[in-house]
Amino acid sequence: MFKNGCLAKSYEAVYGSVEDGMRVTGLIENALLQPVQSARDTQQYRKLVEEWAVCMKGKGINAESPDLLEHEALNVRKSPDKETAVKDAECRGQVKFEERLKVEIAAVLTPFLEEHEKELAALGEIKRRGEQNAAKIK
Repeated sequence: MFKNGCLAKSYEAVYGSVEDGMRVTGLIENALLQPVQSARDTQQYRKLVEEWAVCMKGKGINAESPDLLEHEALNVRKSPDKETAVKDAECRGQVKFEERLKVEIAAVLTPFLEEHEKELAALGEIKRRGEQNAAKIK
């Protein structure tokens, strides 16, 4: 980032400094990636994915995981047809995929949030101040 570039100037205007702007716009989002990924590395998550895959196979679709099915749709540009999407939704509901995934993420994320409470509170304050400043810039 250039010191006198437009992005640096916007961070200074909104957040008070380039450093604070970079911390808020990058750190808050990126800080949660590792704990969320850790939740997907648990035995419980692997069991959940296996249950989903068995359900999908019972519906005539061989898919290893919801992530791979989504990856195929997004990156291979092979969008799943409506029938596949419906079966995916049915299997997610049958195995309570989203509910159980939230439990896994919460189990990993709660200690992380407790450990970094002060830093996250400081970033929240910078973000709040930035939102107030941005409203004045119009």
